[in-house]
Amino acid sequence: MKSLKILLMVGLMVFSGAFSGCKKLDFVKDELSRTIDILEDGIQTIENESTNWRSTVEYIYDEIPETADVVIEDARKEIDFLLDDVISSLSANIQCVIDSAPDRILEGLRKTLARLKGQDVEPHILCATICDTNLNEINLNEQPHLYQSVRFSGYDFYDAQRDIDVILEKTSGAVIAIDPSRFTRQSDYISTISLYGMESTLRQYNTLKVVCNGNVMSELTIIPD
Repeated sequence: MKSLKILLMVGLMVFSGAFSGCKKLDFVKDELSRTIDILEDGIQTIENESTNWRSTVEYIYDEIPETADVVIEDARKEIDFLLDDVISSLSANIQCVIDSAPDRILEGLRKTLARLKGQDVEPHILCATICDTNLNEINLNEQPHLYQSVRFSGYDFYDAQRDIDVILEKTSGAVIAIDPSRFTRQSDYISTISLYGMESTLRQYNTLKVVCNGNVMSELTIIPD
């Protein structure tokens, strides 16, 4: 009889533990489902009202439950980092960086959402984005100091995974690559190309192109002297 009582107690403990584990699993599933809903609603809000991206992301971060679940907590950290990164980029006071903020926020949120859903996530930014340059052309008739430093503004110069190549091209299609050491990332938003001492080489070509992953990001016509 005593053995029977012990067996019954052990059985109850095992059942109770299993039941408790199921409840905990259901709770985590509920938190995940809620987090996905919050992100989807936030993404839709920014798509419809892009000017309110900052307050929307702050709302998303505040609404996602603080939990011991690693997946959800990682999502909160990603959103926090994304918001800080985009806000800090605005201090560069580059118009295209400011204009691109909602799109960069949406890109980050969509990747976080995909991870939460267990979907494949595209690699991070492959190429930087160039918005503007300090020169419209490289005019060799001008004083060298006016064209020897080409300055590009944009974003993701640090974050982009693919290298940026600078080439000189003739109308015939012949090209040479400029030494990579001449291309400098000043910040995530500014990069420069030094053409110091390259006058004789520049005279032989018609166009300077900045290329990433096979795509021309910017090009400048070379005006011979």
